[in-house]
Amino acid sequence: VVNYPKTPEPTGGGIAAPLFREIAKRIYAGSLNYQFRALKMPSRTAVASLHNGNQTDLKHLLRTLKLPYVLKGEEVLAKTDHNGNRYLLSGIRIPQKSMPDLTGMNLKDALFILEKRGIRPVVKGKGRIVSQSVTAGSSIRAGMPLQLELAL
Repeated sequence: VVNYPKTPEPTGGGIAAPLFREIAKRIYAGSLNYQFRALKMPSRTAVASLHNGNQTDLKHLLRTLKLPYVLKGEEVLAKTDHNGNRYLLSGIRIPQKSMPDLTGMNLKDALFILEKRGIRPVVKGKGRIVSQSVTAGSSIRAGMPLQLELAL
């Protein structure tokens, strides 16, 4: 209880706030050792999961995050893998006359592949491709119908 405040215009917040700040500082300072022990990182390093996709986009992402990687092949699309201490980007060769397996790709990368082959798909949903109406490996022709189903 503050009986005789020393401020020119005593208000509840003007008196209580500085007092609360001092109490909070002492509590916080006394618990710093506990907080630092609780925030220690685990001994093993977490590895980010990357999906296959556009090689340029993947390289940009890994460079931005300062994660080491090795590049194999100069294809536009790349398959990602992690071998312990760095990422491996292996080029994916897409056959020209047969339907590629688009499952797991994002729509941007799938459209890049399909539009080069003259195929304009009907798209349902959002996220990554979970199914395609034409089986991977089937022969394709420009203008053929294709449905892609996406899910998060």
